[in-house]
Amino acid sequence: MADLKLHGESPPFYVIVILIVFSVCIQLFLFIPGTQADLFHAGTPQALEQALEASSNNQAHDTVKVALGMELPDTSPYIETGYSLTVEAGYNPGFTSRVAAPRPFQEPGFPAKTDSDIPRQSNTGPVPPEGIDAMFPKGEGMGPAPGGTEKTIGVPGYRWRHGCGPTAVGMVVGYYDVTGFSDLFDDDGSTQTSDVNQGIASQRSSADPGHYEDYSEPIDTGQPSPIPDKSENPAGDEHTSDSIADFMETSFSSRNNYYGWSWSSDIQPSFTNYVVLKNPVYETTTGFYHKSSGSLSWAVLTTEIDNNRPMVFLVDTNSDGSTDHFVTVVGYRDAPSQQYGCLDTWSPVSTVRWCDFETISAGHPWGIWGGWSFALSSGKPSVITGSASSVLTDQAILNGTVNPNSSETTCWFEYGLSTAYGDATTPVSAGNGSSPVSASQVITGLLPDTTYYFRLVGNNLKGTAPGAAQTFKTRRIVVPSDAQPWIPSLLLENTE
Repeated sequence: MADLKLHGESPPFYVIVILIVFSVCIQLFLFIPGTQADLFHAGTPQALEQALEASSNNQAHDTVKVALGMELPDTSPYIETGYSLTVEAGYNPGFTSRVAAPRPFQEPGFPAKTDSDIPRQSNTGPVPPEGIDAMFPKGEGMGPAPGGTEKTIGVPGYRWRHGCGPTAVGMVVGYYDVTGFSDLFDDDGSTQTSDVNQGIASQRSSADPGHYEDYSEPIDTGQPSPIPDKSENPAGDEHTSDSIADFMETSFSSRNNYYGWSWSSDIQPSFTNYVVLKNPVYETTTGFYHKSSGSLSWAVLTTEIDNNRPMVFLVDTNSDGSTDHFVTVVGYRDAPSQQYGCLDTWSPVSTVRWCDFETISAGHPWGIWGGWSFALSSGKPSVITGSASSVLTDQAILNGTVNPNSSETTCWFEYGLSTAYGDATTPVSAGNGSSPVSASQVITGLLPDTTYYFRLVGNNLKGTAPGAAQTFKTRRIVVPSDAQPWIPSLLLENTE
């Protein structure tokens, strides 16, 4: 550095040090790499890993565009302090447009998840993609193969109704509706009536919106990102959930679902919540099985079908290695190869499509990512304690109703001077029907002019269910004021 003179004299040493440090800082700032925002493109898992590694130490606000169908890892380790990292998924191969914008698969700060933990999405519409019949055309090979076993369940076939997810689960609900749980749809579930459609995905009017009006309109297929709908804040401006599609959050823009799209993580709650809505007495049991990890085995499939329990699979119809469609699984056969039979929500809706029981991978059409099982039981009896009748000084008739909920049920009355009861009538059969039946029993030996508590109780294999407590008061004995002491004249006073 050239010598500096201040008023003809050499500057103090501390001034020289300050000038040197300032000069070095200016030069370092001018040559710091990555001070501008960086953009990365990732079309393969390797490219994504390299992009995230580069973004972790370039001191820049970074954006990584990821191709459609790729899994997103936990990005929190790659975020630099003071800088942002934006990962945008769902781009076409040329990264010129965003085909889909799925929600993040991994919340920052959590351990890396396995494939079975990562939700997958459906993205098909009411018309099947071209070419899906090339390998496994619908209805081909019907009938048992020589030396093999084939079984199918008589599940009603439904056409795609505002999403393959709610339609596939809807067929499971329809099956149970026609096999003893007849209140799951307002109409008979054996065919796809308008009432059945409302149960799958409600659609009404702008004045009385349902699922379609609140979450599907306007149709956003092909848009750069889902068009915001009533699933977005503020909460409370949407209709009360009343269909399978509502509970599945199909088409919700807040879930990055385009029209008709659904997430795998919403299959089980959609079934359970819809059943609870229709009849809270029913007890649901659901299970998830991942194909590549081995939990969705051939034994699981055959066990469910042999026990007349349809399943739902999430599959890859076009063999590109990515999930795209939910189907209702209604059968299996083991020759000449292991295959599952499904109703695929497309016309003809009641024709079974037979596909190889293979794990999802590129080149395997109708490959399976995962499956769900569903079981429904009637639950405990539904019990209502009625009022007492024909009340006298020492006896009364206790009344109520009990619904056996399709399970052999007995019932009895408990009664006493408090809600601790203490006495009970002899149990009698209420049958095993699915409608309420009347129950009445006479109790004797009561005290006059006394308040009694009572309730009806029902019991079946699912457990014991007591009704609410009720009360009555027995009549008291009254001696007329004009009666002669030597005349044993007794009257009953009605205290009802």
